[in-house]
Amino acid sequence: MEIRFLRKIIIPCAGKSSRMKSSVPKQLLKIKGRAAINYLLEEVDKYFETIIIPIPNDKSSKELFKKNIEDHFLSKINFIESEAGSGDGQAVLDGLSSVKAKGNLIFVCWGDTFIIDSPLAFEKHLNISDDADIFVPVIFDKKPYVKYMLKENSEFIENIYLSIDENKEINWEEGLADQSIFIIKDSIIQQLQDYKNDLNGSPLNFLRFMNLFSKSLKIKALKMPKRISKSYNIASEFLDIKSFI
Repeated sequence: MEIRFLRKIIIPCAGKSSRMKSSVPKQLLKIKGRAAINYLLEEVDKYFETIIIPIPNDKSSKELFKKNIEDHFLSKINFIESEAGSGDGQAVLDGLSSVKAKGNLIFVCWGDTFIIDSPLAFEKHLNISDDADIFVPVIFDKKPYVKYMLKENSEFIENIYLSIDENKEINWEEGLADQSIFIIKDSIIQQLQDYKNDLNGSPLNFLRFMNLFSKSLKIKALKMPKRISKSYNIASEFLDIKSFI
């Protein structure tokens, strides 16, 4: 079956930003007078026809995002309500639910991402022909927050470890790390839904989903020659982003 690339991107923004300890969603924190997400949208706008943004399903979130996102981006944006605190995987699931699944490829990029090299991040991957279910652009990192382990003599991912899981057996000093960008086949929606059903209400974490299904899904690492993005989860990382901008 021919794999077609949809010019659509999901940008999950439905988290509670609890680690940032901010009164507003971290994507709306200001840098030089602009909400942070506008810097990401500036790069995304060059390549995508539709931008799907899952946001918290409370009364004020849509108004807040529309107020802080610059007007020239809004015509491409489809806001999707997603339950806050239900996990980034739930936001991806909700985003995919707005697209008819036909085995096409679609980008996912976390909303706290700043793009350093948009041609390398997006344009390079718009014509992927390899048959995989998920593609992960990775970079060698001295202190990865998430560490990807490849199958022997292969570009396919076997295990994914999160540092917050405190796995004592893993050397966290170096290894392959993702760059907050994923290219996924929209048909993985069924596996995501099955995984959610097994969680009995616990948050749906996308990386844990990938790790659990790495034996049944084809998850391919795309090794990048240099860093293509930066992201932030805590205040010190946001300060680093501000100095970068």
